[in-house]
Amino acid sequence: TAARNAAAPGSPAARYMEGTLDAAPKLGPHFLGAFVGGQLVGFVATKSYPPDRRAAARLPAGSEWIIDAMGTRLSYRGCNIGTALAEECMTRCKAAASKAAATTAKTHTSTHSMDGTGRPKEEGAHEEPSPAFAYRIDVVPSAVGFWQKLGFELEEPTGEQAYYAERGGDLPMVKCL
Repeated sequence: TAARNAAAPGSPAARYMEGTLDAAPKLGPHFLGAFVGGQLVGFVATKSYPPDRRAAARLPAGSEWIIDAMGTRLSYRGCNIGTALAEECMTRCKAAASKAAATTAKTHTSTHSMDGTGRPKEEGAHEEPSPAFAYRIDVVPSAVGFWQKLGFELEEPTGEQAYYAERGGDLPMVKCL
């Protein structure tokens, strides 16, 4: 069943998102909508990863929040709705990745109780997990400027993507969260 959820309090999306309709399974795709006066003015659809493909590709936690498609109603462009939706997805991605990293670190420190010198670690001592996540997206050439304003950098396309990029196809971009 679909659940209607508000954007995270204090998030950039909270200004525009009266709620989101997330009718997706845990691994995506997720569909988020930005509403003004009950009218849908922007949307995001995230990538879908079936459990077997996710495991085979060794996709990190949070990858179900990678943006696959998004759009903003023409009359609302320039109002930061797309920015708010993109930032909401990145926030949720980072939270999922950080939660998984903390769980991994907790498991690691409970099973390996020695510090770097071979002595037992002090009670409660543990290494902090790295919350970094390389958020990769494929971008239509006309949207590169939008994504660069959000801190994304162009990557060199490879393989089949390089072939299509030469002909005006999507370009790979990345941002470290």
